[in-house]
Amino acid sequence: MKTIHCILQSKGGVGKSLLTWFLAQKHQEDTSTVFIDLDNSTATSSLRLSSIVGADRIKSFAILDSEKKLDREKILELFEVIAQSKKYETSILELRKAKSS
Repeated sequence: MKTIHCILQSKGGVGKSLLTWFLAQKHQEDTSTVFIDLDNSTATSSLRLSSIVGADRIKSFAILDSEKKLDREKILELFEVIAQSKKYETSILELRKAKSS
């Protein structure tokens, strides 16, 4: 069964990246875990994580539209991709900033 951990919060400075970093430490040796950056406007977190788990386990999937609002179709597409993945059992998703509708 697939496991998905979502780290989401529109407010900055609440510890999303820190929590993701701790999870990367925990899953460092678990190659069935993938980290997915849902806001690829900055690669800072991805670069830090790649030094822990390797760049091949860091993915990017944009779910925000041009106004930085969540795009429902892209979210559904993301979950389809995760469900069909044969390589990864656990997905850790991080979204740093989204505007509320």
